[in-house]
Amino acid sequence: MAEAYYPPAYPAPPSHAAPPDDFADYMWMENEEEFDKQVMQQLEEEALMEQCIEAMLEDEQRERHRPVTNGHNQYPT
Repeated sequence: MAEAYYPPAYPAPPSHAAPPDDFADYMWMENEEEFDKQVMQQLEEEALMEQCIEAMLEDEQRERHRPVTNGHNQYPT
């Protein structure tokens, strides 16, 4: 009995295929400066937010430990 013939699932690429682009691995660098600017801006914004939150918490702690002059607490318990 003769064996069945199954064609290849994927044809071989043509022998005249274009050579790979030598700079393809470096294309991400095209916008590197813009990316760096965006990252730095985001880091600066996060640092500013952290400073503001810390200052707010310090102010809140100072207010809570402030001596009460009128006999009433400012914050409900």
